[in-house]
Amino acid sequence: MVIKDSLYKNQSWRSVTQLEIENVLDLLEFTLTTTYFRFRGQLHRQQFGANMGSPVLPLVADIYMEHLEQNAIATAPSDIKPRLWKHYVDDILEVIKKDSVSDLTDHLNQVDETGSIKFTFE
Repeated sequence: MVIKDSLYKNQSWRSVTQLEIENVLDLLEFTLTTTYFRFRGQLHRQQFGANMGSPVLPLVADIYMEHLEQNAIATAPSDIKPRLWKHYVDDILEVIKKDSVSDLTDHLNQVDETGSIKFTFE
C-alpha cells in the first residue's frame, strides 16, 4: 500500500513507461517475492525478505522508510518529538532532549506494524 500511494502521489515514472500502476505493482511484487538461490547443490526459494542484490530493493526500502519516519514523527508525543530529523540510507541524525532518547526509540519501534524494523541508538 505504501508503494502504491507513492506511485499515485509522484507520477514522474510515467515519463519512462506506458505501464499502468497495477502493472508496475504486479511486476514489483513478482520481483520481490520470486527469489531463488542455490545452496549446497539444492535450489531453494527465499521465504522472507527480498534478494539483497536486487536493483529495485534500495528504492522500495527508501520509500517504505520515508513513510515510516513520517508516521513516527507525526505520532510522537510532543515531549519526545525530534527538533531535527535527517536520514541517509540506514543512518539517522536527530536532535532531541537528552533524557528522551529511550522514550523516542521505544516509540519508533512501535510504529512499524510488521515488527521487522528495529531502531537503536548510539
